Amino acid sequence: MTFNKKDMRNAKAVERRKPMFEKGDVAGLEEYFKALRELNGDFYSSMQRDEDGVLKNAFWSDARSRGTCKYFGDVITFDTTFYSNRCRIPFAPFVGINHHGKPTVFDVALISHEDTETFVWVFEEWLKCMGKPPKGILTDQDKAICREISIVFPRVPHRLCLWHMLQNGSRNLGKLVEWKSIDTLIRTAVHDMLDPDEFYEAWCLVMDKYNQRGKGWMRDAYDNRRQWAPTYNRGTFWAGMSSTQRIEGMDRYIKIHVDLECGLVQFIKKYEFCMKIKAEEEKEDNLKSIDMPPQLDVDKSVLAEYVFHKVYTNEMFAAVVNERKGLTHTNVTKIVALV
Repeated sequence: MTFNKKDMRNAKAVERRKPMFEKGDVAGLEEYFKALRELNGDFYSSMQRDEDGVLKNAFWSDARSRGTCKYFGDVITFDTTFYSNRCRIPFAPFVGINHHGKPTVFDVALISHEDTETFVWVFEEWLKCMGKPPKGILTDQDKAICREISIVFPRVPHRLCLWHMLQNGSRNLGKLVEWKSIDTLIRTAVHDMLDPDEFYEAWCLVMDKYNQRGKGWMRDAYDNRRQWAPTYNRGTFWAGMSSTQRIEGMDRYIKIHVDLECGLVQFIKKYEFCMKIKAEEEKEDNLKSIDMPPQLDVDKSVLAEYVFHKVYTNEMFAAVVNERKGLTHTNVTKIVALV
């Protein structure tokens, strides 16, 4: 067959949206974006139409989100699994982590197709909006997304969602009688093997023991290991992220506040309202870090904690303290290399 399920889904979505957009959604969206741009010149938006004038894609970022991205946009996650409103347009946010360790949205896109042309357009709009590529991007295994990241962001490290990888393992091998044992060994290799050689040995052990050495999920996963296995991503800054679940958490938050049967413009207005709530929450976190900083343990705190205590937010400083507590249970042995 010359088409797959995603092609069919794209075609059905376009036909479903045409009559709705002809009722004025596109014109209303343009007016709304224009009004936001007049309120703040740093608001960025772009819309793409097909030859019949039907909306294909929209991309936007408000002034606050663009400013946040300048400070915290080194690593971003991108996903298209959430359908925005009654038009069934995939909602594709670029999400990162702020200085409180919480998800924050930098910009978003509404897309008509999940294909090469669309993702190239979206990623190029990111570059126009932010002025520079991210230092790392994390996505699921969508082949179109992976291919276009390599084109638009050729030197940017690209990591695949670890959670989705393990879920795919369950879907592909879950019917095997030995699945529970296989799953335990896979997770041991993924989470406990910090050295590439150790990971290789542990992964090959599972493939050999359960006859998975040939073609199949375990072989494909191993061939792509550098894009998802933690041992191959050590030493690269990922803001503590290994999956796209930050986006999924943001999706759930939006669904709580947005009526999915609303029109396109109404959806975007409600989305902007959600972002205002998130902005207020961030302000409250900032005030707490200033007015109610954590107390240092004078008997156990180390010098680094006194330094970070002055500049880190409460949430980030708590991570430093947890690291120090973990080190108290670590034995250090000095090894002298023999020449």
